[in-house]
Amino acid sequence: GRNLTMKNFFKRRLIRLHPMVIMGAVLGAITFCLQGCVQWDGTHIALSMIMLSLLCTIFFIPAMPGAGYEVRGNGEMFPLNGPCWSLFFEYLGNILYALFIHRLSNKALAVLTILLGVALASFAIFDISGYGNMGVGLDTGRINFGGGLLRMLFPFSMGMLLSRNFKPIKVKGAFWICAIALVTLFSVPYLEGATPVCTNGIYEAFCVIIAFPVLVWLGASGTTTDKKIDPDMQVPGRYILSSLCDTLSIYVLVLCMAHQEPALHVGADLAGCLVCLRMEHIIGLSMLKIL
Repeated sequence: GRNLTMKNFFKRRLIRLHPMVIMGAVLGAITFCLQGCVQWDGTHIALSMIMLSLLCTIFFIPAMPGAGYEVRGNGEMFPLNGPCWSLFFEYLGNILYALFIHRLSNKALAVLTILLGVALASFAIFDISGYGNMGVGLDTGRINFGGGLLRMLFPFSMGMLLSRNFKPIKVKGAFWICAIALVTLFSVPYLEGATPVCTNGIYEAFCVIIAFPVLVWLGASGTTTDKKIDPDMQVPGRYILSSLCDTLSIYVLVLCMAHQEPALHVGADLAGCLVCLRMEHIIGLSMLKIL
């Protein structure tokens, strides 16, 4: 609201987001110990370093590559819970939002969003990272950190722009349209070709900059047509699917933050990571409506 002070804004963000950081860090420490306290190459890690890594993760202090508390040895910001890097950048986005982005006029915000979109598209299409995709932000290296900022700032700004200018359109079956579109987009495999431009980068830039914002707009325009819950269930005036959507919206980010631990850092987690890397943009756009 207009009367929300900066102090209360940050307080609300911490209450909403930081329990997931702590939960993910604790689960990560437990599963890392269950695996024998070893890095990917079999190097044993002292319990003191694991505890230090846990403390740093809880207080959101990124690990530097090669540091003793970078326990997994993969150069990640948060080795006990890799996906934490995404929330780290969301924290930065919230700080920037509170300090100046929310003060921008619609025109200034539109210009900023366009510039960030061009920068993100260039990063992906010309394969600045050398990875052949937009999977950056996991460590504190210059390319990874800069790419991570772009990955956060564009959806963040686009989310604000959509929220300020949103006008629902009449669309039937918005849920099914969006669901089928997402399944189709996520089913596309890695696209080969790196010269003169990165083919996969073009596809990912299209998804993030064009497809996902359109789907968010369509999804927000949709309405549920399900029947009311039985009054005996003590949820008067609510609808079954609406209530389900509200519940899932609460827990989706929790699952995103903790998805790495149950898989015990093995190959079965790869699919979840790949989906999360693209889903974060949708989550980023959607979360802005809450602010």
